[in-house]
Amino acid sequence: MSTHRRSLYFNYALSVCIALLGLLAASSLSPDPVVNGTVGESVLLPAGLSQPARITGVQWIFGKDVIADEENINGITAQFRNRVHLNRNDWSLTITQLRAEDSGGYHRDIETADGQLPALMITLHVYEKISAEMERKPSNETCSATLLCTTNQTKHVSYRWKRGDQDLPEYAGMLEVSLSSGERGVIFTCVASNPVSEAAASIRESCGGLSNIVPWQIYAGIGGISLLVLISTVITAVVCKKKKPKEAVTKTPEQSTVYAQIERQTAQTNHVEKSSDAQQSDNLPMTVYATVNLKQAPGKSCETQYDTVKFNRNDEGSPYQQIL
Repeated sequence: MSTHRRSLYFNYALSVCIALLGLLAASSLSPDPVVNGTVGESVLLPAGLSQPARITGVQWIFGKDVIADEENINGITAQFRNRVHLNRNDWSLTITQLRAEDSGGYHRDIETADGQLPALMITLHVYEKISAEMERKPSNETCSATLLCTTNQTKHVSYRWKRGDQDLPEYAGMLEVSLSSGERGVIFTCVASNPVSEAAASIRESCGGLSNIVPWQIYAGIGGISLLVLISTVITAVVCKKKKPKEAVTKTPEQSTVYAQIERQTAQTNHVEKSSDAQQSDNLPMTVYATVNLKQAPGKSCETQYDTVKFNRNDEGSPYQQIL
């Protein structure tokens, strides 16, 4: 092998060894720690000290602001004042009453009598507690439905489903279910979780004549309908009885008929001569009949009365007025 080829081979082997050593060194370094917290609760950020050291200065920095140091252990900035506490034993930082805006990177700087320790950065993620609800959408197919699992969050949420106690191979927020005829009371459960909490929601499915209805619900429905019918019947009877008018027993009084004969006085002798026919007409009496309705008191009979009305003339016959 020539000298030139040996040189190329040696350079190639050296570069490979350097690359492998770099990978080993990188893998030996631990990544920055990540801590998860829950809104409204507390979280502890460790200082990362492996052995005791004579500490001369400590600072915790969020963004560009120093939020706590060895002289201000209960916070400096307005955002964290009275919500943080620096532990003088291990120099860890406790944050209370967490808020969503507390998420971010926290740097820890420590000075010792021997010099500066390596800086440490901790990433804090603050999440809300998750809640879950189940929504059912019926399908056009018999005994089939789509189940939707909804939460109060849209990021960093994972799902898993169970049928009874059996886990299902589904990890999305939607599940298509189908039951066989006669299956009743099958419970489907969705478990939604985020890095700090989880919540479950369940629904009961049935396939049959009365889907999603258990026997006690059927009996309760029948009893409720019967009770409503009974109450309606009683109310209707009472209302009709109150509205029915009392029949007044009245007896129409008999009408009395009055017959009256009124005789006109014979015409006196006039200076004007009348024809024999006119005179004869004037000498004839005039009969007037009138009907008078009398009010009769209840329980009394009507008597017949006779009355004679004369107009200055001699008695002729028997004029009368009859009142029945």
